[in-house]
Amino acid sequence: MIHRILAIALCSVSSLSFADATATANSDVLLLEKAKQCINVVSRIERLECFDAAFTGQVERPLITSEIVRSEAWQRAMDSETKRQDALGWIRNEATGSRGTQSLWFTVAALQPESSNDTPVILMASCINRISRLELVLPKAAEGARAEIFLDRERQRWTYDEQGFVLRSGRGLSAISLMRPMKSKDSVLVRSNAKQLDGLVFQTPNAKQSIGELQELCGW
Repeated sequence: MIHRILAIALCSVSSLSFADATATANSDVLLLEKAKQCINVVSRIERLECFDAAFTGQVERPLITSEIVRSEAWQRAMDSETKRQDALGWIRNEATGSRGTQSLWFTVAALQPESSNDTPVILMASCINRISRLELVLPKAAEGARAEIFLDRERQRWTYDEQGFVLRSGRGLSAISLMRPMKSKDSVLVRSNAKQLDGLVFQTPNAKQSIGELQELCGW
């Protein structure tokens, strides 16, 4: 009788173990399928949310949506404009990297009506890590991935960063082709298919010196 009871118990344990193993295997397959779907998500933030949901079963979305992380370029431009006070034209900034590499960037805020209290769009020209860059920094996130930009009769398609707060030209030659004529301009007019950018004017009376420094540092 005892042997029979033990045999039944062992069979029961084996059945339970097999059932648990099967359930675990099925769960792993389902998890893998969910993870594969996340790979196709374009936005980096949304892709991370997808993986969080797949592996933890929940996403702490309020932590992501309530605090938007701005890019380094956005913060760099905003910090620069806090130094403006009554100054006109490009505001100069510089930094030296851990390897002694110098970086320069200049910002200028778009002209606005005196009655406006809105934060202006900022134009930023820079030489960071020996690479020329030209960017428009926005106070509010824009929708879409790209925008048409016309500067000094040259037309380019610029790209927004993932958050939609920074619109940038291509690095290097694309930026240089726009910055070079700016050196002799007292103002910059932006034409664009994006309504919030079309018609913006930036006063740059010190362009010769400012753009000249970027030209010298980046070697163009």
